[in-house]
Amino acid sequence: MASVTGSRLAFYSSTVTADKVNVVLTTDGSDVAGKAIAGDFNIEVFTVTAAALASGFQASAYVQGAQQLTNNAIQAGLVSSTEELLDGSYTLIDLSGGSARAETITIGGPSPPTGASDVVVGSDGDTIYGSPSAAVSQVIDASGTNKNANPGPFAGAETVFGGAGGTTVSGGKGDKITGGTGGLQVNDAKPASAGGETINGASSFFDVFFDLGPNDSIVGSNVGTTFINDQYGSGGNSSIVGGSGTGTISVKGIDTGANTIIFAASGDKVTVGSALSAIDGSKGSVSIQGGNGTVTGSPVGATGFNTAILSGMGDVLTLGSAKVYVESLFAGANTVNAGAGFAHVDAGAGTSVGGSTGGLEVNAPGGAGTVTGGSGNLFVFNIGKSEVVTGATGGTTLIDDGYGNGGNSTLTGGSGASTFTVTIGGSAVALNTEIVGAPGDKIAGSGGTTYIDGILGSQSITAGSGATTVQAAAGDTVNSGSGTLQVFLDSDQATTTVNLGAGHGAAKLSDVSVIGGAGSTISVTGFATATDVIQSPTPGAVLVATSTKDGSGNVVLHFLDKSTMTVAGVTDASKITFQS
Repeated sequence: MASVTGSRLAFYSSTVTADKVNVVLTTDGSDVAGKAIAGDFNIEVFTVTAAALASGFQASAYVQGAQQLTNNAIQAGLVSSTEELLDGSYTLIDLSGGSARAETITIGGPSPPTGASDVVVGSDGDTIYGSPSAAVSQVIDASGTNKNANPGPFAGAETVFGGAGGTTVSGGKGDKITGGTGGLQVNDAKPASAGGETINGASSFFDVFFDLGPNDSIVGSNVGTTFINDQYGSGGNSSIVGGSGTGTISVKGIDTGANTIIFAASGDKVTVGSALSAIDGSKGSVSIQGGNGTVTGSPVGATGFNTAILSGMGDVLTLGSAKVYVESLFAGANTVNAGAGFAHVDAGAGTSVGGSTGGLEVNAPGGAGTVTGGSGNLFVFNIGKSEVVTGATGGTTLIDDGYGNGGNSTLTGGSGASTFTVTIGGSAVALNTEIVGAPGDKIAGSGGTTYIDGILGSQSITAGSGATTVQAAAGDTVNSGSGTLQVFLDSDQATTTVNLGAGHGAAKLSDVSVIGGAGSTISVTGFATATDVIQSPTPGAVLVATSTKDGSGNVVLHFLDKSTMTVAGVTDASKITFQS
């Protein structure tokens, strides 16, 4: 018998025990008549030229230069010998080991295809190819943990290419796994000791990757759907890139609306693909890089978006140009950096949100966080307590702390040139910034044209360098800026203070009569008689019934609606300009 140095291969069948597997070697199939054993699983192994499956045989393979070892085991002529599974459904185990052997095993399949299901158990250094026939499904064990590989098992990195039919792979440490055109499913047989794998869905029409080890590099499908679950407990610190295919994933008959679903583990770095995507970073400490997909849909119910992200504590999200919905209400201490695309963020306690060139909408009931606008439009609403919000630098800014949950926040207007139109005092006004405050808020205007609604009272309001209009109320303190200032003072409020500092812009203080109002008490400092005016928003109205002086000689104006205004530093009422 000629000396052979190739890999040792054992054949098994799920229908019989190993002693009932009958392997028959033949150069070309011409000499196998009568060698099949009734009741056994008969496998015809071609050693020189592959041929059609002979009568009486259930399966075939081509192993170049093979020699018989036992009834179900052979050895290939050389390490480089062709090793190919052909007809039938059976299991092939590589009994050899060591990366120096590095043999190649190919799942071919019948011709014409009739359907087969093959199992290949590889060893260290193997390269295993799935079948090019869509009629063949394959299970490939590249984990190096199969105890049936005797002697063995031979753990070590293997290379696997999926087939045109469904491919299921049990991965091992350092494996490289690439999808074919059929479905690809990958899991780690012992994930705690695996990891460090490179998995690429490539052109597979659906990918399912789960129960993975740490430090993997994973890329989803560019054709079909992608499902990656790294939350089984053994993963983390992996690089995961989402899919760019088409189609959506259904779970228990319900369409999720997502093409790609990723469940990330702590330490993972996730890059969103261009497909409709849903990312679960709820385990926390996940880095998520947003995608640039242009298609929008309803991924996990986020209608009108490309990507939906469930964020966890300590996550860092850096978004791209895709439209993204971020849910972080139950997270906290996480960071969301918006991108060029529109982003909606439900922000939990302590969340930090930063804008960019895209529009940014933040629902911030958690409080104790920060929202900083970028050059895109900014809308912040339903604000919790002790939030710090800074308006947009280029787009418009709308900050609404009037939902009843907030207060004690620091709110700063925007400085952009873009405007939107609102009606104030019966007139249409082009604004850059609108802010609705809550009790305890500290509100500041900025460079943009700003309207500040302080009607809920007990707020500190400071105008900016841009034109500022303020609706004041009981307990409010209004401070001037360098821009012009308009303050509306309703007669149904209690005490309001207006401080007009040195170098302030021209100010208009408007007494507004409110039906049923008992009159308000208004204190004004820094009033400049040369530039500032007292006015009524009602044309032709008579403002003042009388004027008196307080004990310091300051003018006290008594309005017809029972409001009073003490103008500190002004001792002669005739010097005041009144407008209606």
